[in-house]
Amino acid sequence: MENQWKGRRGRIVRKCFVFPAIAALIPVFMFALMSPAAAGAVTSATTYHINASGGGDCSLIGTWDAATGTCSLSTDVTVTGADGIQIDSDHVVLDGNGHTLTGNNSGITNGVSFNSRTGVTVRNLTVTKFYAGIRLFSSTGNVLTGNTASNCIYGIDLVSSSGNTLSDNKATSNNSGIWLSGSSNNSLSGNLAGSNALGVHIGQKSNSNTVRQNNFLSNTAQITVDSSCTANVFSAAPAGGNYWSDWSTPDANHDGFVDSPYLFSGGRDDLPLAAPVGGGRPDLHLNNPGPFWASIDDYNARQLSVTWSVGNTGSRDAFQAQLTDSVNTNGVTLVTAMPQVLGSGRIAAGGSGSVTLKYSVPQGVSAWHSSLTASAEDAVGVKYVYP
Repeated sequence: MENQWKGRRGRIVRKCFVFPAIAALIPVFMFALMSPAAAGAVTSATTYHINASGGGDCSLIGTWDAATGTCSLSTDVTVTGADGIQIDSDHVVLDGNGHTLTGNNSGITNGVSFNSRTGVTVRNLTVTKFYAGIRLFSSTGNVLTGNTASNCIYGIDLVSSSGNTLSDNKATSNNSGIWLSGSSNNSLSGNLAGSNALGVHIGQKSNSNTVRQNNFLSNTAQITVDSSCTANVFSAAPAGGNYWSDWSTPDANHDGFVDSPYLFSGGRDDLPLAAPVGGGRPDLHLNNPGPFWASIDDYNARQLSVTWSVGNTGSRDAFQAQLTDSVNTNGVTLVTAMPQVLGSGRIAAGGSGSVTLKYSVPQGVSAWHSSLTASAEDAVGVKYVYP
């Protein structure tokens, strides 16, 4: 019987269960694997300063490598009522190392900021709840890569800053995701602007910026360009332009580009992408289920537990993976509330995730079919439904 979710269309998965006999009851014991508690976040009411002379305050929040000029965070950091981290020297690297810098949305504060700097790199950092998540002022030749800015007024803010590179950053759930003001000759590629009131704004004589191979996902306004701006580039052959969630079809000749340009306030993308950059539907399939009695009380109440496993046979990781419904025959009803996260929610390519659901089975029913649905997101946050 077909048990795979494949492609964009698929049949409803149907699994037949035979109600186990009492002889099959096997005691089930659950153990909690204890791990050392994670170190608590460092909290401050004043700004941390990073500089090339010994790292400045780096030792309070991470480790300093003098040879490379790199401050690597070793803990989450919370700063209230002030800027979070200020970089005071050129050619410094701030490596978030997967940690989070959190503010409290108090006043005009910046998560990470630097003024009149060059050669600075900020990477692998999540910044949230500041006026501006990452802010550059009068700075040239810097790199922002692999960062996430969320729940800010401005996720990433460039003011009078030119010749910078923004790549593979995520700006989500902000008032404005990425904001350029008086900033020219910057390169934006591989970034995601999602669920912002405004995805990207290019304003106040910001000229000759390159905005290509980015994902614009479900922003209230995807992008605006001020009328004072000139020569900004949004597409070029052969790689094309950007992915716009409200302009992804049709692609009648299957060349990977939407058949007509994407027009927006102040500009146009002549080669809009038909699929997200770095994304795509994960190849998920349903594995054979494992029914069992969780306890003698469940047996007496005719509540059968079933462990569902979903495997990923493709090359793309699945994120936010969850079972969303189970429709059953013969009067069987689902006891477990839906949706239910599969494993940790991330199913890596070649891996699997599972979740156990409990069903109430009426007297006299010895077998039934279950039809399941699921959802998952790709690496850039596009949601897919299975089957």
